[in-house]
Amino acid sequence: MEALKAQLNQAGIKHREVSRYSIRVPLGMFTNNATVIYDVAKGSYRIRTNRLLLLIIYSVLLFNGVHSYIYSNPTFALPLAALSLFGYVTILLTEVQSRPLKVIINNLNQSLSHAVTSDKNSLSSFEKQTETNNKTR
Repeated sequence: MEALKAQLNQAGIKHREVSRYSIRVPLGMFTNNATVIYDVAKGSYRIRTNRLLLLIIYSVLLFNGVHSYIYSNPTFALPLAALSLFGYVTILLTEVQSRPLKVIINNLNQSLSHAVTSDKNSLSSFEKQTETNNKTR
């Protein structure tokens, strides 16, 4: 997580540590926060913006707004539909604002995967050297 914090500080991105394995990044006005989580099992970072959950919620709101407009009172339906459309805009803005964060995470994940690969290669070369030394004895 220290490498991630250093990369975010270097890029000038504000962040706040939530727990040992997660950092919350406020992306700006009219956007949702992004959370960067370190997956210990995979040994990589991933970004959560909760876009699927929000997309479902705003779709239900839009459906209710359109349904209310058609079958009942439009004074309640129009603000509901406008709220859901604003929600779609916030999801789009969140995705656009999180692009620099995604670039940093991808670069960090690539460097982590190269480090793991090089560790495996050095271990296998060490095993080969040990095996060669055992054969010569």
